[in-house]
Parts: sequence; C-alpha cells; structure tokens
Amino acid sequence: MTSIQDLFFDRVSFGSGCWEWQATLHRGYGRLRGILAHRIAWEIFRGLIPEGLCVLHKCDNPSCVKPSHLFLGTQLDNIKDRHAKGRSSSGESHSKSCRGEIVGTSKLKEQDVRDIRRKRKEGAKVATLSKEYGLVQSAIYAIIDRTRWGHIQ
Repeated sequence: MTSIQDLFFDRVSFGSGCWEWQATLHRGYGRLRGILAHRIAWEIFRGLIPEGLCVLHKCDNPSCVKPSHLFLGTQLDNIKDRHAKGRSSSGESHSKSCRGEIVGTSKLKEQDVRDIRRKRKEGAKVATLSKEYGLVQSAIYAIIDRTRWGHIQ
C-alpha cells in the first residue's frame, strides 16, 4: 500500500517559489484523501498540528504546500490575516480587491468574460459556452447577467 507521503510527493511541483499542488483542488486548496494538502505538508515536514490550530499561508497561494510558506495560527488569526491582506469574503476590502482574475482560483481572465458576453449576444448557446470555458451553465448565466464579474464592461 502506498503511503500518504508517497502520494503527497507524487502530486507536488517543486519550484523555487511556491510548491504547487498538482492534483485535486477544492476552492483552490489541494486535497488528498479528504485532507487539505498544506496540512499534510506541515505534518510531513514540521510534525503534528496542535489541536485547535490551523495551517495558514504566508504566500496567500491556497495550492502551495511549501513548508516555509506555511505557519500555524488559530481560526481568529486566519480571519485577521485574511482581513489585513484585503482578502475578506465580504465588505469593502473584498469588493475592491478580491474579484476578477486576481482571485487565485479564478478560471477566467477579464477578456474571457468579455468574449462570453459578446458570443452570447451573437447567439452562442449557454451550453456551448459552458463547455468552451470549462464552467457550469449557472456560472455562464451569472456572467451574462452580471451577478458575477459585474465590474467588467
């Protein structure tokens, strides 16, 4: 049976910057057997994670598993870090800094959004656009209706 360490190392792209997770992602975070990959990295390289603590990213790259880019903190530390870096999920800082292609998990560029809207106006079917851009149809509708990417003209 393959160890979780072997599985982990098979799924990482080691670089001079972030070590990028190359397998299953959920909301940008690597996962292996239901466990967050950056937590696995911490335990492989640094040891057990004390109860009640989270593994946080210095680099703000959720798919990064490089130990020197990780640190321990509480959930409150995580919230404060996110807010201090302008990555809050609501409020003023979120609306100005956490949208569009600067969001690490974004699949689209601003030009893609413009192209989707133009193609739809030209008669393209939502199902076709969904396949072309690798998005579910509801995401295409949200772009067309401007409930997503509304800041892009």
